[in-house]
This record gives sequence, structure tokens and C-alpha cells, in this order.
Amino acid sequence: MALKPAEAEAIEKGLERQPNDVDARLELMGYYASRPAGIAPETVRQRRAEHILWLIEKEPRNDEFEFGPPAWHISIKGDSLSDAAAFARAKAAWLRQIQAHPKEQKIKQYAAIFLQLGDPETSAGLFREVKQNRAAGSVYANYLLGVVARDPISGDPSALDEQQRDSEYGRRITGELSASQDPAFLGGAGFGLATDGALLYSDGKLNWDYSKLAGELLERARGLDPNTIDWAVVPTKLPARGERAPRVIRVDWGKLKGAVKKSTPPVYPALARRNMVQGTVALDVAIGTDGKVLKVILLGGPRDLSVGVAETVAQWELAPIVVAGRPAILLTTVPVAFNIAGPPGP
Repeated sequence: MALKPAEAEAIEKGLERQPNDVDARLELMGYYASRPAGIAPETVRQRRAEHILWLIEKEPRNDEFEFGPPAWHISIKGDSLSDAAAFARAKAAWLRQIQAHPKEQKIKQYAAIFLQLGDPETSAGLFREVKQNRAAGSVYANYLLGVVARDPISGDPSALDEQQRDSEYGRRITGELSASQDPAFLGGAGFGLATDGALLYSDGKLNWDYSKLAGELLERARGLDPNTIDWAVVPTKLPARGERAPRVIRVDWGKLKGAVKKSTPPVYPALARRNMVQGTVALDVAIGTDGKVLKVILLGGPRDLSVGVAETVAQWELAPIVVAGRPAILLTTVPVAFNIAGPPGP
């Protein structure tokens, strides 16, 4: 339930007595990210920045930096929450944390996430340091699309500067993508271009036809790494104006079980049963906007149990899922357990 202004003020007062109340600060960050009416924009920016900076300085390992919505991002331009001075302070705080904890990969990762729109070069470098090349590719996609701000609630790109693409840095990263043979880097860039580009183009915010580059990068990523399902199912076709592109999101299988409409159980391979082979076969599964399975990739498990499992799961069907008002292509990992005592199943 959204805070009311009086409730937010009470929490602010409470922080004067208990400044280390992390949950209170997180709640206020979300409140200010919603741009509450009745509070001057400069007050919203100032208070929000104060809580974000406190979190960076006091709780740089907080999982909110990885899993929470971008309520804690600060953009340097593009919307009413943008604050270049506050971004500079926050960047300096992250760099101090990295200097103080040079071996902590988590801090570098969280700093990279924070810096990706305001300082993409530093962000991509940090992602590479922590071996997250897909994320580095996503930073490049943001820059080429011109994304300078994201909605702090939905995470969707909300403001663009298309001149970025033709800048010296834009030409340099285009050259890096052209020369790269890293499937994670290429796939991350292609995936970001395809998903965010489709949303921006369909909303009339983007004029550039991103689809050709997105398709080329994803095709190269698939050639180098055919076992990453993301590269195989993301749509690259340029959408019509006003035609909202589907989201492509990864969801835990446990949250999708209730949406299953059709799921014929796999057959226990006769040879495996006879030899008392038990275990779990893991499958990466892509589910289309109509609920039907688009693709299945075998990730691992006992070879004797894997016979025919992917073909069976490919026939499953789920109820279509809508996320934040948009249809969604879902990516999930399905564990199919084989136990002599019972029928196989997820």
C-alpha cells in the first residue's frame, strides 16, 4: 500500500531517532520514486538522494541494489528525478567503496548497475571485471538506444538522447561489438536492443531502426552459444507504432506451476528404470505470449533420463501471462525429477 504524505513525514522523523533503519529508508526511496503529489520536485530529489547515498555509504552490499526496482537509480538528465550533482556524489561514494573493498565482487557489481546510465564506460568496465559480460553488453545497448533515464517503478526506459549513438563513444562501442567473439557480450547487447528498442519504437520515442543490429548480434551469439535460450526467442522484428512489444522476463518455475494448463508427464526411460537410475533433468524453457512452449534446451542431468524429456515438455501449455499490462515471453528453468518410487515430474 502506498504511503500517504503524513506517513512519509512520520518515517522521516523516525529516522532522526533511528538513522540505521534500513527498511524505513527503502520504503521512503520507493515513495519518492513515485513522484508523490503535493511535495516540491526539488524536495523529492533531495530526500531521495539522501537515502540512496546513505545506503551506498552504509549498506553497499544490500540486495536491493541487485534485485529491487530501479527506485534507487539516479539519472543525470531526462526526467523530474534526474539530479546530476547527486549522481556525482553517489558515483564518488561507490568508487570509495570499491577502493576500500577491492576484492568484493558484489560491491563492484552493484556500482556497475548504478552507473550504467550516467557513466556507461565505467559501468561496462566494472561488469567486465566481475565477469558479467552479458551485463556489459546491455550497457552498450542502452547507450546505442540513447537511454538516459528509466522509470523508477517499472524499470522501462523513459527518456532518450539519440545523439549518443553518433558520439565518439557510440562509434567505439559499435566497433567493439563488431569485433567481439564473446557470445554473452553480443547476446546481452542484442537482447537489450531488441527488448528496450521494441518498447521505445512502439511508443514513438525512438526513430532509429535498431532491429537490424539487434538481429545481427543475436544471430552471432546463437552461433557461438546455441544453448542460451534468451538469444533464441527474443523478437527482433520492428514493431508497428503503438503495438506494445512483449516483455521477456525470467521467472522461477515455482511461480509458474499454478498457470500450467497442459503438462503430460515425461516417460521414465525403460533402460534407466531397469538400471535404477534416478535424478533430475534440468531444462531451460521459453513460453510464448499465448502460453505455448517456444523452445526447450536441455541443461543437464543423467544422460539415461534425458531421452524424450525435452520433446514432452515442448508440448506443455500455460495460461498466458501479462506483466504490468503487457504480454510476456517467459523464460524459466524446469527441473524434472525421476524417482523410482513415483512418476516423473517437475
